[in-house]
Amino acid sequence: MTIDQPNIAATGNQQEQLRQMRSYLYQLAKQLQLALGQMEGQQTVRQTARTTGSTGSGSGGAETIDPNTWNGLKALIIKSGQIVDAFYEEISHRLEGAYVTQSQFGTYSQLTEAQIKANSQQIGQYYTSLEQIKGTVDGLDDHIRQVNAYIRTGLLYYQEDGTPVYGLEIGQRNIDEEGTETFDQYAQFVANKLTFFDGSGNDMAWISDKMLHIRNARITASMRVGGLIDEVQGDGSVVTKYGGDG
Repeated sequence: MTIDQPNIAATGNQQEQLRQMRSYLYQLAKQLQLALGQMEGQQTVRQTARTTGSTGSGSGGAETIDPNTWNGLKALIIKSGQIVDAFYEEISHRLEGAYVTQSQFGTYSQLTEAQIKANSQQIGQYYTSLEQIKGTVDGLDDHIRQVNAYIRTGLLYYQEDGTPVYGLEIGQRNIDEEGTETFDQYAQFVANKLTFFDGSGNDMAWISDKMLHIRNARITASMRVGGLIDEVQGDGSVVTKYGGDG
């Protein structure tokens, strides 16, 4: 890998020089990421670039980058390309709020915060709510409750073939006064799929291909499949009866 010196013009205003330096750093970061991930396969990459269409393993068992695929050609271009132009804009804004009230029973306070971060790929909204109750009467305990939530829209992830996937993701984390998480889940909505995840990132239920998928379900009243109805009785047993054409 060849790292070129930054080409910063001696003339021009300070804003233009800053833009050129930011362009250089952006391209340098891309080159370093590729170099670190492909150090063992550098010789194979060169051979692949000369013989387009070749696949398989190169010398020493290193993985070959196929320039006939999107990801392979993209990697070769970024690795061997010269700095042309790179531009990044980011917006960050923070909002805070506070509410406090007192009475003969104690003090209640709520601190809220919202952070908005946006760039050309994604807009993120991050929220925090911290509530506290401090009792002044004997026998009344103090309480605290915290909720963290976020909403992200825009680029969520890339598919294996390198295609970007845009959508909406919503998550919330509740923490009780013992510090225990009582709710830590999130949902993701893209053009062809709606998915609900647990706190570990496992998909628990999703809708795709015109079908609902649920890993575990609990029916508390009744469920109808076609003309059959399953009803949950008071003792927990299930009675199946025919309810006519569905």
